[in-house]
Amino acid sequence: MTDQEFRAAADALSITLSDEQAALFYRYEALLRTWSGRVRLVSRGDRDRIRERHFIDSLRLTLFLRRGKISLLDLGSGAGFPGVPVKIARPDVTVVLLESARMKGLFLNHLAGELNLDGLSVLTDRAEAACERPEHRGRYDIVTARAVGSLPVLWRLAAGFLRKDGELLALKGPGALCEAAEFGSDGPDVSITSMAAGRRHGNRMLVRVSARRE
Repeated sequence: MTDQEFRAAADALSITLSDEQAALFYRYEALLRTWSGRVRLVSRGDRDRIRERHFIDSLRLTLFLRRGKISLLDLGSGAGFPGVPVKIARPDVTVVLLESARMKGLFLNHLAGELNLDGLSVLTDRAEAACERPEHRGRYDIVTARAVGSLPVLWRLAAGFLRKDGELLALKGPGALCEAAEFGSDGPDVSITSMAAGRRHGNRMLVRVSARRE
């Protein structure tokens, strides 16, 4: 995907990237390539399509974020998806990248330092432990996740981080419908939006999960 194609794909999501924002994505891509030789951040087959497979896919989440001040926790952030692309596109969102793996945490800290974005921080810890800290429990408007466990597991991990009216936004494959059915009738509120992602990636689903309102 060329620079022009990347910016056009972002435009299609109603995201007009400035030259500075585009440069941040290109720096991010370069760091992913450099670090992927020693840390498994993206698969070998994805290294030549990072922009399409990871950046644009992550940016789809911005369609579901309200305007204004938002606090967001990226659960199991890994290589920074979707949290870092969202932060670049939406500088007004405060983002915490939560990752339990030490080496991936080192990459994320290096990335945050290189991009130098206000309101972007890294927490290297297990979700279960981080959730018990008073500075994180019940503090976030949004928890995001991408390719991290089934929906019931994600919700169990995410719920403790969320404010009363917060929600989990998860990017999933077509299996999301079956995973959502596992909640049962007494589970949280769930809505699923299908998003075309091209023949190579199959159908993508944006799943929104929030506590059931009485």
